[in-house]
Amino acid sequence: MKKTLLFAAFAALLVGCSKTPTEEKIATPDIRGQWVITEAMGVSTNDADTTAYINFDQKKVNGCTSVNLFFGPYTLNGDTIQFGNLGMSRKMGKNMDVENAVTEALNKAKFINVEGDQMTVLNEQGIKIMVLLRDTESGSNALAE
Repeated sequence: MKKTLLFAAFAALLVGCSKTPTEEKIATPDIRGQWVITEAMGVSTNDADTTAYINFDQKKVNGCTSVNLFFGPYTLNGDTIQFGNLGMSRKMGKNMDVENAVTEALNKAKFINVEGDQMTVLNEQGIKIMVLLRDTESGSNALAE
């Protein structure tokens, strides 16, 4: 009887000390290189003044919001992305709708989902706010570390 109680107590101790994963660790995707923005905040970039894109380096980002250029730091941990203070030129263009949508999406970006050559950017509520395609023709996605 003592052995049974001792075994039960030991088993309970092991179960109590075991880690129960509450959340799966998400691998951080390699997003380095240039990505063409195809949609931001529900607005297609087809009518943009120039191609809207983002170029991710190790810890820095730069790109074009369709009219203006931007640059600054970012952090990526698993599927969580955070842009630091982004510097941006301030020109006016013919189609400021795309410009404003891309800028808003950059400010609200919280999560990313990368499947193949497509990246979806989500806001804090998990709603899609931007869609990007890896620019395989630019050759810029093979950055040196």
